[in-house]
Amino acid sequence: MLRFDNGVLGTVKAYEACPYGHDVRTEVVGEKAAIRIEQPTATFTKVFERSRVSSDYPYWFIERFRESYIREIQEFVKCIVEDVEPKVTALDGLMSVKIAEAARSSLRDGRVVEV
Repeated sequence: MLRFDNGVLGTVKAYEACPYGHDVRTEVVGEKAAIRIEQPTATFTKVFERSRVSSDYPYWFIERFRESYIREIQEFVKCIVEDVEPKVTALDGLMSVKIAEAARSSLRDGRVVEV
């Protein structure tokens, strides 16, 4: 659970292994509305069983994120050639790591960790 400077609470759920493939999504739920961002599947079919959910998500991450990797490399080259700052900076990466480390410490120690 995250508490932002403005008092808003956020919840992050992350799973290391997903038995039905690489299902990656972001959901933001507010008092008046919600939004879900996710990669589409080839079909709209999902099967919800007691022990799992299955769909046509590609299981192998290279297949699932191929286009993302290509765009990432293109953006990297563009930033070097045009001498521009990337959309995601080193500071963004550093802060992501700090938040993850704080979450781990909070879980281990059972206390709030400031970032």
